[in-house]
Amino acid sequence: MKNKKEDVSKFKTLEELKEYLEKRPSNIKEWLEEYIQWPIERFWESIINFPREVKWYFQRANRGWSDCDAWGGYVHMAEVNLGIINELIKEDFSYPCNLESKEDWNVILKQMAYPFETIVKEELAEDCHIRTQRQQKKFIKGLNLYKKYFEDLWS
Repeated sequence: MKNKKEDVSKFKTLEELKEYLEKRPSNIKEWLEEYIQWPIERFWESIINFPREVKWYFQRANRGWSDCDAWGGYVHMAEVNLGIINELIKEDFSYPCNLESKEDWNVILKQMAYPFETIVKEELAEDCHIRTQRQQKKFIKGLNLYKKYFEDLWS
């Protein structure tokens, strides 16, 4: 009983005590949700989704894509294309014969990567992002270069 009195005595006004008591349960609720409820839900979801994950694994092995990849097809293709373009930049192995140097090819590859990076970043963002006119021009330029050099994406 003495401990409770000491806790209450630190408040100078009744309003301070009411504020403290109103905030306290929400903190406990948030803590319970974050550290108890969500981990348990994620654990059960992983068990429930395991058969689907196996199915998707075999679909990717057999046909190169799975049903879940088609749900957000543009994001999946952006991730794949971005990975390929970044690998070509990293390898620095070859370049199209109509270009003069590997440096020119790397500049083009970086411009081609921009729209795919943008799509992936926008998908991960929680809020809606509207591109500026400059960003949109850079985005379109990258896609046009992708279209132009599509058959040169190999090493």
